[in-house]
Amino acid sequence: MFLGLHAFNFKIVSQESEDSPKALKKAAAKMYQEGSSATQEPAISTPLPSQDELIRQLINANRQPKKNNAPRTLAPWEKQIRDITRQPIPAEEKTRRLLSLAQTFSGEEQSRAYAAASASAPPAMFQQQLYPMIWNPNTLGSAARILAAGVVTQPDSFKFPALLALMKHSDEETRAMAESVLWAYFPDEPTNNYPQAVQKFLGGVY
Repeated sequence: MFLGLHAFNFKIVSQESEDSPKALKKAAAKMYQEGSSATQEPAISTPLPSQDELIRQLINANRQPKKNNAPRTLAPWEKQIRDITRQPIPAEEKTRRLLSLAQTFSGEEQSRAYAAASASAPPAMFQQQLYPMIWNPNTLGSAARILAAGVVTQPDSFKFPALLALMKHSDEETRAMAESVLWAYFPDEPTNNYPQAVQKFLGGVY
């Protein structure tokens, strides 16, 4: 099964606009905190059981087929992505093939190929090859957001500094995603304290 993404389409049960960064921030916090107390404001319509599952939903929000629909025929480009993701080859080679394939696509097809590449890339490969693409002005906006969401799955030593950097990204949705995840880890900290909170967290004293 290949990957799709509507990474920032959180469903929020509140009076705020669900497209606003503040609403995104609240929804993500609820998603990332298991067993939240009843006094917290953020709420989503369907809480998820674990952070790993939440990450999968963030990156692959629409991968589930609609109920009561007959299986549809995959488009040729979808088959190409699926065939690569199913090959019994090393993750590095799989990622390279997906990145090469993405270069032959445009629009949704390219974004889906990048989503698959992000999911298969080992940490070192993601950090050295995919992360810089988020900052490349030539990267399609939707693809850059997909790759930005992939930061959440990286080791803490890379994830937190990258999220701090993404809070200054030119894309509003990317900034909102980064702030949402950081707020989920540091809900009692004001935004301008996130760098200090991250430093303490990584140092094991938070």
